[in-house]
Amino acid sequence: MSESHVISGLKAKRAEIAGHIRELDKQAKAWRVRLSHIDASIKLFAPDADLTAIKPKRTRHKSYYFKHGEQTRMILDALRERPGITATEIATALLTLKGVPTDPETVGEAQEPGAIDAADFEACRAGDAGGCGGGRAAMGD
Repeated sequence: MSESHVISGLKAKRAEIAGHIRELDKQAKAWRVRLSHIDASIKLFAPDADLTAIKPKRTRHKSYYFKHGEQTRMILDALRERPGITATEIATALLTLKGVPTDPETVGEAQEPGAIDAADFEACRAGDAGGCGGGRAAMGD
């Protein structure tokens, strides 16, 4: 029996996600090795140091377009100036202020790595199965 296009699409997406997980596992292993080297160095200089008491530091992914806190301030300013403004209008205004193209022809070229493809996201929300996974909206990749 031949597979439907839905099943073959789901299998392809599963294979893609499994590949991402495998790559992330490799990266996690490399980070664990680095951490063990740092732990060993700490133990050299302070043998009685309690390494479990050192809390992990939260990492922050930096935006290519906005400085720390700038995007939040701009959004709040837009909401104060125009209380009924939509999310799309806010996003367009912020991108325009930062000089990022908002026309459909060049949006894909200007996106940050990991940005969601808005057209695919909207198609998926509207129930168009062709838009769900054909682009970057499915997993934000």
